[in-house]
Amino acid sequence: MLKYLEDAVRNVSHPIIVEIGAARGEDTETIVRKIFDNDPESILEYYAFEPDPRNIAVLKRSPVIDCIHLIEAAVGETNHRALFNQSSGKNPRSDCEHTLSGSLKKPVEHLQAHPWCTFERHTEVRVIALNDFYDLYSLPHIDFIWCDVQGAEDLVLAGGDRALTNTHFFYTEYYENEMYEGQINVQTIHDRLPGRWRIVDRWPHDILFENMCLPGEG
Repeated sequence: MLKYLEDAVRNVSHPIIVEIGAARGEDTETIVRKIFDNDPESILEYYAFEPDPRNIAVLKRSPVIDCIHLIEAAVGETNHRALFNQSSGKNPRSDCEHTLSGSLKKPVEHLQAHPWCTFERHTEVRVIALNDFYDLYSLPHIDFIWCDVQGAEDLVLAGGDRALTNTHFFYTEYYENEMYEGQINVQTIHDRLPGRWRIVDRWPHDILFENMCLPGEG
């Protein structure tokens, strides 16, 4: 997947990347380091959204924190405050507290698929529409969106038509079943993307789309 991101920003002097659901920042650090390794002179604009206070605390200790804009919020249909369902429980693969599956949506089949992962805690978080973020920062475009919102893809799309119209690549997690309440499947995600998008590549639970309506595309 990183190869596609590298290709997307190669020869772009001022790449703009938006990560929606940065969690503890492992992917954030990998992406930022990779871009600067490839082009130390790059003027990178990197925006990382994360609503869970536990993950935010870890992100703020990241060695690349000074290279990014950390936005302590979830992305949704409108600007408001909402209850965020925090994930907990010991992940048997890492034996660590699991804070990576929190969502604005209530878990459904996730509870059966990962019974060790619990959702007993909630916290109120800010929610920002992608369109309003795009306008607030006066972005000319977005080169790449990395979206991992645990079943809330429909909310990102509903509040992001203008921003997505000016986005080159959109990479997102997906499931065909209802892991979270009201989760839409990959075909519905494709149908709701504004304009004309092609599938670049697809993995068991992730997919990469390219916007074919941008100048010079398609």
